Amino acid sequence: MKKMIIKRILPLLVLILVLIVNTPLAFAVTSFTTWKSFGFTSIGIAVDSAGNVYVSDNTNVLIQKFDSDGVSSAQWDGPAATGVLFAAPNGIAVDSVGNVYVADTGNNRIQKFNSAGVFLAQWDGSGSGGGQLNSPHGIAVDSAGNVYVADTVNNRIQKFNSAGVPLAQWGNFGSGAGQFNAPKGIAVDSAGNIYVADTGNHRIQKFNSAGVLVAQWGSMGSGAGNFNTPKGIAVDSAGNIYVADSNNNRIQLHLETFAPTVSSINRQTPAGASA
Repeated sequence: MKKMIIKRILPLLVLILVLIVNTPLAFAVTSFTTWKSFGFTSIGIAVDSAGNVYVSDNTNVLIQKFDSDGVSSAQWDGPAATGVLFAAPNGIAVDSVGNVYVADTGNNRIQKFNSAGVFLAQWDGSGSGGGQLNSPHGIAVDSAGNVYVADTVNNRIQKFNSAGVPLAQWGNFGSGAGQFNAPKGIAVDSAGNIYVADTGNHRIQKFNSAGVLVAQWGSMGSGAGNFNTPKGIAVDSAGNIYVADSNNNRIQLHLETFAPTVSSINRQTPAGASA
């Protein structure tokens, strides 16, 4: 069984499994704390404003909650109200008031809980229609409470309000600007821009909150700025972008001052986008 080691890096408060950055850093890592080795495989991890850490435990098929020192404080395996347990939970996100959203991948749904694991809502419907999901992986929440989902097998991004009402969607299968090939990671910055780890296309795409393409960068490879099956992405409060470059076994950091080449990008709204 694979074991996961969680480390907390100070002063960055970045939770990582492996950190390899092949470009100069604009900061110094002064210390870190290793919690422990866990007997489970984690796919998703999120931190709330109080420093509590939520982990999607794929091995035991539940959500685990820890305080910032790694002390377990709660766990849950799905809503008793529905009688349906998680199936391969992946992405996890926390909103500004502490509600927890889980991409319940195998059940093709999103589940919403409060910080204690009490079930609040869910939205699902397997398929490819508006609001339906097919193997959702990544999930992110903006400051207004809107929820963005990487609808992986449908090769698109969907936007919902906090109650699960569909607001917008964009993307389809392909390698052109604004298209996707099995997108898995998604993140939102403080300005509401959406960053997508376009996994099968080995690149990152950036959109505004309405789904209009702003920039893209990356291609298949192992050099600086290249990617090989990127699956996770995060943005810090300064706008720095962290990418889990999975098959290159590294994290890449793109500083806030990073300016990707956009000359080849069609800046029109991608096919399928709606406001």
